[in-house]
Amino acid sequence: MTQKDFVELMNMFPDWGSRYEYIMERCAGLYMPEELIIPENKIQSCLAQLYFFVERKPLIKIYACGNNPISLGLAGIISDIFDGLPSAPVYENINFHTESGLLSKLSPARAASLIEMLK
Repeated sequence: MTQKDFVELMNMFPDWGSRYEYIMERCAGLYMPEELIIPENKIQSCLAQLYFFVERKPLIKIYACGNNPISLGLAGIISDIFDGLPSAPVYENINFHTESGLLSKLSPARAASLIEMLK
């Protein structure tokens, strides 16, 4: 899925309730090896327990685990969009979260968590 695909998909849902349901479904299939569940990989701005790690060589591989379906679903969306891409150009023009309106619909803590994951 590309960033543009995500924006188009979000626009197909009739309301934000439906969009949140989709986001929560995105947490399925995420995985994080036990050795990566360390304080350095904890998303500090997240009120829930959320661990997120990006391996960048040679291709991006995203690992995540947590206890909140929305926060973990946001990690799943990042994985859907960026996992498997070459690492160099990926993080230069990230806009799916603003173009879809997602960032403005999240609570302040969840918005901060999403931004922290995208750094």
